[in-house]
Amino acid sequence: MKRLKNFLMQHSYKLLFIFATGFFLLVHFLYQGWDFSTYVLNAQYLFDSGDYFEISRAPLMSVLLWCLSLFGWRIAEYLYIIFISGLFFISSYLLARGLKLNEIYFYLFSINAFVLLYGLVEGTELLALAFLELFLFFLIKNR
Repeated sequence: MKRLKNFLMQHSYKLLFIFATGFFLLVHFLYQGWDFSTYVLNAQYLFDSGDYFEISRAPLMSVLLWCLSLFGWRIAEYLYIIFISGLFFISSYLLARGLKLNEIYFYLFSINAFVLLYGLVEGTELLALAFLELFLFFLIKNR
């Protein structure tokens, strides 16, 4: 029992990240929002002669999807989710360090039910939250 507790304490970051990323992938597999599909279609239109384009969409997600489309468009969606989940993990970790909080607890509370369910359904919500956390970290550190 003590070995299990030590293992969980040493690898809690990894376990939380794997759980959150797995949940994001599962939600994307079960449900894909219109906005996420539109970003994929915009990327295909801009870089791969697609048929549909919405001009009101910000191009960052489409560019990221295009960069990952080397492996195919369907795989690029899942690689995007893994990438953004990793970026969110790093930004949460850095912000917790900057605020001098426990990094594990901060990330645990950062991946609450709302973030898990709606963070990547439409595509850019978790990306915006990760950039917000990075902004706050650099603001605190005066960089």
